[in-house]
Amino acid sequence: MRRPRRILQALLLLPLVTERAVVLPSDNPLSVREVSPEESFLSVLPWQHDFGSVRLGERGDTLGIVLRNTGADPVVVTEIELPADTAFAAIQVPSTPLTLLANESVLLGVCLAPERRDRFRDSLVVLSSDGARPRQAVSLRGSSYTMFPARAGEVYGLFDTHLRILDVVSGASTPIGGWSGVSLRDIAIQPVTNVIHGVSQRALYRICRENFDLVYTLQLPVEAVALAFQGRDTLFLSSSEGGLYRADLRAGILAPVARLANMQLFSSLAVHPVTSEVWCSVRGQTVGAPVDKIMKVNNTTGDTILVGYAGGGIVIQSLVFGSDRLLYALGTIDAKSSLLTIDTADGEGTKIVKLLDSSPSALAMRPDSTKLLSVDDGDGVAPAGYVLYQNYPNPFNPITTIEFALPHSSAVSLRVFNVLGEEVLTLVDAERAAGVHCSVWDASGMGSGVYLYRLSAGNFIQVRRMALVK
Repeated sequence: MRRPRRILQALLLLPLVTERAVVLPSDNPLSVREVSPEESFLSVLPWQHDFGSVRLGERGDTLGIVLRNTGADPVVVTEIELPADTAFAAIQVPSTPLTLLANESVLLGVCLAPERRDRFRDSLVVLSSDGARPRQAVSLRGSSYTMFPARAGEVYGLFDTHLRILDVVSGASTPIGGWSGVSLRDIAIQPVTNVIHGVSQRALYRICRENFDLVYTLQLPVEAVALAFQGRDTLFLSSSEGGLYRADLRAGILAPVARLANMQLFSSLAVHPVTSEVWCSVRGQTVGAPVDKIMKVNNTTGDTILVGYAGGGIVIQSLVFGSDRLLYALGTIDAKSSLLTIDTADGEGTKIVKLLDSSPSALAMRPDSTKLLSVDDGDGVAPAGYVLYQNYPNPFNPITTIEFALPHSSAVSLRVFNVLGEEVLTLVDAERAAGVHCSVWDASGMGSGVYLYRLSAGNFIQVRRMALVK
């Protein structure tokens, strides 16, 4: 049992530095060469780096490459060969030849700045007077990605781990892509870039075009429930503790705006495109608490104003403003999801269409989109004949939708009249393709009563009645 200790003691008595050292050249690991301790050695670190995935047109983090003389004699860096692929950008490259004395070092940088969609692999090569390693290469690799841009006029629904485009006429939805591993709670579209962002607990993500991967963007100090953008760099977030926060994405600062009491939380957010007020649905977390409360918040003072209640047993899940400045909502009525309009005067909700597929958890559309209901695009299937459908809802207050079908391309006139036959408004006066179209009438400035709407297309004319009840 003592013999191994004597062996260890004997090993400890060996000299720590020998007169000659053996180095394995990197270009031939099977050969050996004796070199003197006085020879110069150049250390190049790191010897490889993966930049990960960098967004197309942006610049990733800079990698610092250190060239250090670890020997006793001076070493001369004779040349630095930069990556041939222009996706890799070199920063502060020293002029050569460069002499480094013992323990002296120099730093240069490399980053990935892709201008094309691709995977990248290249090397930065350092040539020197190092007798053992005259040529040292730093292996570089990475890839680029593009973000998924939201399109004008499209309405997006979040279904846990995937997105669908919602048809505001039929209520159907079309899957466009999904991801795995992360369940998003809410989505919002960033103005200017039109990139869809989402939150999941304490993280903010962007949705990537390629395979709809999620790109991690920011760690959040609170558990986020909902989000809404004001401009490009300001993001409002609500937390599970009932707080409302303003995030400056450029500066990385999160500041409190308002807080609800009595076990309530801001369940959805939308920023008014003109006043910048934060509109929100408020949900109580106790039994019997309201689930349809509509409020607005002054994002400077934090003052909250109760607008009203959606009513009708509606559970508001998501809010969004259209370019028409109307407030739209995703809500649940009798366990079925529907698209709604919210009256900004009293918070009352009016159903537009019931969704046919499984219930989405959030709604998003571009703030510069055309009116949510004024799609006026054919569905690609030509109807058998001309049809003017009954408006919905009817009676209405103050918004209603009118649909019509065309068997082929036609010059269309859709006008609204009062009971005296006086024209009130022209909704459509243009050429329309074959298919089913819809238009919206916001009668906020009109008085209660019966109105007529007339469709003229080719030789077809039809008139229907509708009632505005305030």
